[in-house]
Amino acid sequence: MKDVTTQLQQLRDKAEALIDKRQLSPEDVSEESLSRIWHELKVHQIELELQNEELRKAQQTLSISRDRFAMLFHQAPVGYLVLNPDGLILEANETFCRMIGAEAGTILSRGLNDFLIDEDKGTFLARYRAFYNTPDEKSMELGIRVTGDAVRYVRMSGTRMQQPSAGPTGKSLEERLLVTLIDITDLVLAQKTLNAHLGHVQAMLALLQHPLDNSKDFLEMVLQTGISITESRYGILMHGWDGRRFMVSAWSQEVSGDCRIADAQASVDLHNLDIVRESLHTREPVVYNDTGRLGERPAHFPPGHIPLQRLLCYPSAAGQGRVF
Repeated sequence: MKDVTTQLQQLRDKAEALIDKRQLSPEDVSEESLSRIWHELKVHQIELELQNEELRKAQQTLSISRDRFAMLFHQAPVGYLVLNPDGLILEANETFCRMIGAEAGTILSRGLNDFLIDEDKGTFLARYRAFYNTPDEKSMELGIRVTGDAVRYVRMSGTRMQQPSAGPTGKSLEERLLVTLIDITDLVLAQKTLNAHLGHVQAMLALLQHPLDNSKDFLEMVLQTGISITESRYGILMHGWDGRRFMVSAWSQEVSGDCRIADAQASVDLHNLDIVRESLHTREPVVYNDTGRLGERPAHFPPGHIPLQRLLCYPSAAGQGRVF
């Protein structure tokens, strides 16, 4: 009603100004003219009231739509970012903030490249300009650093959008890029595990196909395959016949460089290897994930032995002998 009252007051002021200009007096206006003017003013008043009511309804609808859009933007199951041509983050939804464990205030106006893992930064910088210009049917898979130095992998796709911006010449529309970031961490880790298993299978197949005419080469390949599959640093291969004494057959190059045993021997009594005795007796692989609890070196390993954090003992029977 305030808008209607204001408009009526403006009409009144204009009318009074016209009367003053024309120097009209009440005697110059007939009763019929006054009645017609009064009717027109009432009609105009009602028109203004109806227009004002429609305007209020439109504002309410716009407010509801804006709130609904904000809710969909921030509570979407995927991350949303609005980027400028330089890759700076102009807007970020709450999902993306939760994804990387950061507050929105620490994200805005920073480059997306700041949050990527080192190995993906070069790829992003090299491809972003072309991605920004023509994002349709394009995507990038990126690793994002999150709180605690963890990594979350995402697939990024985008679409161009126009965003209103207030400039010195008034409001204008600026081109922006709205990107969607879908969390594919589980998929990437599963693929890495699958690739690792495939590599293990291929290594075992290569081992099975290796000729046995040279036992030294074969044992060396067995050792290197074991180190590769278990992702170990050191590897030692021993064999024995009587279950009491074992001969060192091969060892990895790292052993030679890091081992500082003063009196190294090619054979070792089993009673001096009680840390692997369980594996021998059960004929099952045994893993020690924390040899530190046993002291600086595994029990009964001689001074100068290579430092061990984790230890895998894997027995393999061959005829009457056993190989570790």
